[in-house]
Amino acid sequence: MIAPETHYLFTMMPRNFRNSAVALLQSGLIAVASFIGTAPRAMAQAVRACVCSDLGAEVVQEPDTVFHIVPRFDAALCGKIDRSVTPFVYGEFTIRSCGTFTLRPLRTQSALHDCHITVSGGMLVVDELRSLPTGPDMHLATRPCWRTYYVLRVHEDTAQYAINAMKDLIADLPKPTPDQVARIQARWDALPPSIYWMDRELLGQVFLCALHDAEWFRRFSEVRETYRFGGAVAVDYDELLAILHAKRAGHAE
Repeated sequence: MIAPETHYLFTMMPRNFRNSAVALLQSGLIAVASFIGTAPRAMAQAVRACVCSDLGAEVVQEPDTVFHIVPRFDAALCGKIDRSVTPFVYGEFTIRSCGTFTLRPLRTQSALHDCHITVSGGMLVVDELRSLPTGPDMHLATRPCWRTYYVLRVHEDTAQYAINAMKDLIADLPKPTPDQVARIQARWDALPPSIYWMDRELLGQVFLCALHDAEWFRRFSEVRETYRFGGAVAVDYDELLAILHAKRAGHAE
């Protein structure tokens, strides 16, 4: 059986290196240790310290925590961490990759939205939290909404590496019942036109109707033609509209 460290090394090698190594190992002509010396140069680079500062910066900012993702790929986080809850909540932070391969920013998160962060399946997983009308009786509740996966990729033929980000919509968005739709319509009808829309909960409830009905989707898309938006409500509307388009397209962009 190939040891885990050796198996990982094989997955990181260019195909021509890997195929030759497997054939030679099976024939007993070389040992793993001798082959490691022929691995791509990227594997032999010195490990870079996990910090939140640019290379060469006069002041080095130590991270608040470091995520160990796979061998030679870690991520340093500098920002706010609420450890009084489970899972931890991370806010207003910067994440930088570190380790053998690279030291560069992966993500900067504003104070507007908090996140959950985990390591799973060799990937750094960041779940952005949103206030959506998914609580009891369609009240606003904070739930994971957008999930971004960060994974280290190494080109099999050139040994060039990159850290890819893949974004997905994971929010559970239930369909309103007919009675709920009627109550939402009544609340919407009570809003006079040409005023600033201030009710974030109602906006979220209209969004849920739009998510499951084409006519409501049209009305939600055109709501700025009738009402004004500002501040946090404007941010909410843009976010909800992005979710609608992602759901209709069948994937999150």
